[in-house]
Amino acid sequence: MDDENFTSGKHANSTVFNNPRDSDIIIKFAGHEIHAHRAILRLWSPFFERSLSSQFSVAKSPVFHLDDDDDADAVYAMLKHMYGMTFNQHPDNFGHRVSRLQFLWKAYVVADKYDCPSMRLAIVTRTERYLGNQISLDHHLVTARCTFYEDLIQAISKICGPDALQLACPGMRDAVFDWLCRNFDLCIQEEVFNMAVKDGTLLEAQLTTRLLLKIGKEVGGRGRRRDPLSRGSSIARWKSPLGEFFGLAG
Repeated sequence: MDDENFTSGKHANSTVFNNPRDSDIIIKFAGHEIHAHRAILRLWSPFFERSLSSQFSVAKSPVFHLDDDDDADAVYAMLKHMYGMTFNQHPDNFGHRVSRLQFLWKAYVVADKYDCPSMRLAIVTRTERYLGNQISLDHHLVTARCTFYEDLIQAISKICGPDALQLACPGMRDAVFDWLCRNFDLCIQEEVFNMAVKDGTLLEAQLTTRLLLKIGKEVGGRGRRRDPLSRGSSIARWKSPLGEFFGLAG
């Protein structure tokens, strides 16, 4: 799926980004326009490869229109990524963001829609790093701010919730869900997390079932054995929040 022709970016050159010189196509979106190069777009995206090499008139048009409802910052980030300004390394993508996880999701939606495999991989990497940084070395959530938890819950709901978009590539959803599974015992200590799981707004039904089955088996096994689990597990003790959540603590 992630053909190296669309992920290596060996010929990317940031100095020609949005430079009219030698540009042979203009990308228009949400009131913005970027001077681009067909060859670069085709190297990075199977979507553009198909669109710009087809027999339809759009392939020859000097202007290519993207959907106006796309997030403009996310589209900019994708096009910059194609010109060597790698998504998960470029500071413009992460400065002064109210909700970093929500922007990562918006960018992932754009990368999925216009089929940019390397950007999807970069976003998943950044997402895993961001979520990993929310857990301290002594295995606690790093902040006690209620607004932080509310932002995090809202973002997870957009990615994994009942109204979340169903994308062709579920990589980011899987990364977020895996993090939640690993750290569920910490998350449910916060009332907003606890309520979001119970009222069904955090996860769609299938993911909720997967989560509860996975965690329930761990807690049930813990109840039968009552011996320490391997070091590094998120379930560190018998009378844990997980046991209370499932009514299994003794």
